Amino acid sequence: FGTISMATKIHNCCASCVPPQWLQEEEHVVERVLEQHPHCRMFPTAIIVYRLLLVSKEVKEQLQDLRHHDDTNERNEEEQMHLQAITTLVRWMLQESQTDIVSVPEQKLSILLSQLKTNAFSIANGECVPIGIGVYPQPAFYVNHSCRPNLVQTFEYGTSSGNISLRYTTTTTIAPGDELSISYIDASCPRHLRQDRLYETYRFQ
Repeated sequence: FGTISMATKIHNCCASCVPPQWLQEEEHVVERVLEQHPHCRMFPTAIIVYRLLLVSKEVKEQLQDLRHHDDTNERNEEEQMHLQAITTLVRWMLQESQTDIVSVPEQKLSILLSQLKTNAFSIANGECVPIGIGVYPQPAFYVNHSCRPNLVQTFEYGTSSGNISLRYTTTTTIAPGDELSISYIDASCPRHLRQDRLYETYRFQ
């Protein structure tokens, strides 16, 4: 997957999630949208949501139970504008594609965006520079947040399939029954900044 904001590339988790033939069609879809709407900007987030709408039933079942915090009443003006932009782009892409999906309710798109925001992992290279995001459903279910985590996440590159694998390393002894945790935010930040960031993204402090 690509980054939520200014990605230059969108990586694929595996061929079963995004078959190679999709990529060629997707390139044509994006080209046609930009030809029809030359003044629009194509957000990588819109492409990710578009892909999530087209994935297999098996993948959708893994994604549908991911937690989200979509709440129209707490959405600020910037978030509402972002949702409207992504909704418009995704609908244009669907119209230009060969899929049977013609339209998607805004509420469903809003939930998908919230699931990405809540469950995506920031992927970093060997120098800890963010290069994108990844959605790994199983870790998202079983690993929670702590400002004193017992796990650290890293990523493995260069596998034969080209996948980017998520790896956890323990930072302390973990007894059977202990909760597994990572820090969703920079744990070195002052407490009030951590609370603000946690509430903004995950709706808890």
